[in-house]
Amino acid sequence: MKTVLSTRELFAGWGVELDEAPASAIDADSGVCAVVEVSSDCLDGAIGIELSDDFVALLPPIDGCTGRHWAKELVNQLTGRLRNALLLDGIDVDMSVPTSLHFARVNIPQRDWGAFEVKYTSAGAGLRVFMEFDAPDSLFEVASSHAPNTRTHAQGESQLLEGEAIFF
Repeated sequence: MKTVLSTRELFAGWGVELDEAPASAIDADSGVCAVVEVSSDCLDGAIGIELSDDFVALLPPIDGCTGRHWAKELVNQLTGRLRNALLLDGIDVDMSVPTSLHFARVNIPQRDWGAFEVKYTSAGAGLRVFMEFDAPDSLFEVASSHAPNTRTHAQGESQLLEGEAIFF
């Protein structure tokens, strides 16, 4: 699953190893949330993260960087990784500027095709990645059953490398 792999790789790059957690495992009372809207000809939706205050404390200290800064930066990086993965399937999405707020629990019903969430823990601290899309069912069928695109680019790579796609 592209979302899980992208999330694990992103946080590992910041020195935080993630363990997937059961849905009921994370119930933080304080933290930050950030969301990026995504859209294309065939989908419209949002990708977001919720970080508990304890999780923010696991991230490297950077002068002047608050939990809200971290949340916006991390959701932006994660959305970029997912966007690059969608590009390999021929789906080009536009991204908004991230929006953040101090803890707001985003409730997304998962009864429809386009809703998804994964919860993680690291050193007992909680992280939730969520997304919701309005898109035709055929898009999700193509994305889940489509063989990875093997087109190559200048370096002969079969996949975009981090930072190769400039889309901001």
